Amino acid sequence: MKNIFKWAFVALALVGVSCSKSDDNNGGGGSGSGSGFNSGDFTVGKHFPRKITTTEEKGKRERTFEISNGKIVDAPYEYEGNLLKRIKYNGRTFQEFFYTNGKLTKRIHAEEGTFEYLYDDKGRISKKYRTFPSGNSTTTEYHYIDANTIKTIYKDRSNSRDLEKTYHFSNGNLIREEDSRGTIVYEYDDKNNWMYNNNFIITISSVLGEFFDYDYSKNNVTKIIVRGNRSEDYRYEDATTTFQYEYNSDNYPTKVTQTKDGRVQKVTEYQY
Repeated sequence: MKNIFKWAFVALALVGVSCSKSDDNNGGGGSGSGSGFNSGDFTVGKHFPRKITTTEEKGKRERTFEISNGKIVDAPYEYEGNLLKRIKYNGRTFQEFFYTNGKLTKRIHAEEGTFEYLYDDKGRISKKYRTFPSGNSTTTEYHYIDANTIKTIYKDRSNSRDLEKTYHFSNGNLIREEDSRGTIVYEYDDKNNWMYNNNFIITISSVLGEFFDYDYSKNNVTKIIVRGNRSEDYRYEDATTTFQYEYNSDNYPTKVTQTKDGRVQKVTEYQY
């Protein structure tokens, strides 16, 4: 599943709900998920987890976060003013970010290559260019069909065929992805997702995905249904993954159990 690979990547980035901006400083609104991306605001509030514990078959991982004045101040993260500038490990720059008027316009990733972002006159991302360390390059175009539909066109110079994908949203949640390989359908609870409109987490973890992926939806995903030869993350198999939650008094998740086809894959616990 997409979430497995991406969160393995996010865990590395992190190591080494819907709530008001005044509460969590999560950025602007909008009909699409992840609309806080490129808000220029990297502060986090009381609903950003101070500790995340993940248990899988291969073992347990724990990560704690030090937050001061709304900013994550752990050693890997370097800022210039209020903007996240670098993520470093053992003296090596893992990611470096470049901005224009507070919007991310370029990202250099030590392993994944260089990413450049263009925007339309409404401030929405319109193109993403990626140059791999090998020198190969790809382009992703973003077309906003209506308030609840985004179409992307992925172009790979090493492959003459373009891949078109359509994303459908409802009430701030990504509910469906479809392309020539099949579909993914998402179902959600009615509780708060701590990653919604969180510019910090969306920026560092959307390298290999999109800023409107289901992880950043308004609510928490409860079921993912894949049909057809759709996804390399599912190895082209039909699959259903479910998520069961426990919540705190503010309706944010404290525990999520991820199950695929009846088998528990991962348990994640959050302390706020």
